[in-house]
Amino acid sequence: MPFLTSDLFPDTITASGSVFGGQVKYLNHIDEDDVTSHVVIDNLEYLLNTPWPGKDGPSRKAVYLAHLLIAYRSHKTQYSASVRELAEMAGVSISTASKANTKLVSDGFLKIISMSSGDFPVVYELENKHTYLHSNQYVRLLNLNIYDYLYECSIILAHDSFRRGALGKSCWDIWTILSERLCTESELVEITGRDPSTVKKCLKMMSEITCEQYGWSINLVKEEYFDDSQDEMVWNTKDYLSSCELFEDLDRIAILYKSYGKGEKQKQKHLEQRSQFSSRFVQKGG
Repeated sequence: MPFLTSDLFPDTITASGSVFGGQVKYLNHIDEDDVTSHVVIDNLEYLLNTPWPGKDGPSRKAVYLAHLLIAYRSHKTQYSASVRELAEMAGVSISTASKANTKLVSDGFLKIISMSSGDFPVVYELENKHTYLHSNQYVRLLNLNIYDYLYECSIILAHDSFRRGALGKSCWDIWTILSERLCTESELVEITGRDPSTVKKCLKMMSEITCEQYGWSINLVKEEYFDDSQDEMVWNTKDYLSSCELFEDLDRIAILYKSYGKGEKQKQKHLEQRSQFSSRFVQKGG
């Protein structure tokens, strides 16, 4: 990411809110024997370095990241996750999250240990069978505060500015990659598996966000320099001094696209659905 939130938290971090569901404490380092953290990092590296082709690629990638976040939160490679929780964390609809889950299982990313029953959601297991790159990025992930990294990923992933009808998940995918490394359009096409026209469209959208009514302009990404060896422009994310500055821009973008507040409305709707389901379950003697 362009910055980490470690400057905002002490060595022991207390997280609260809907993303991590309650109060959970995390140490500001990775234990050598913490198998779950290493499995999550292995899969995170795979997620960041492997193309996710197809029209549903960005949403599948987003839902898979939500699975990694839940696994890390639970400190287990086997964990329970409802489709509603995954949809909220990935910033997608329930139907999109459900389809992504089915594909992730069939593609070998996840294994279903037990199906949902009553109030109990599906129990998944992270598959750990990929050939990992163990690149410089992997070493960096091992050494940085993995909680900070995943926490920031989760907030940006679910942000209303990257929902359907706003910038969308393809823009989220490209912005996330550019926040990790500088890339040309061709490199982004190769890394993401997106069509060249999609990459070009997303870069244009994120570099020219203007509100004429209030007279402001935001460029989430920018042209950094021209690479003569590749005969292409190299792209980068905007330099932000703090997380607050970034989220102020993302909020403005969400307001501009009229997607601001959709995440909260989705959570409220899901709470009502859970309450109704629990009431019916109790009435039936479940």
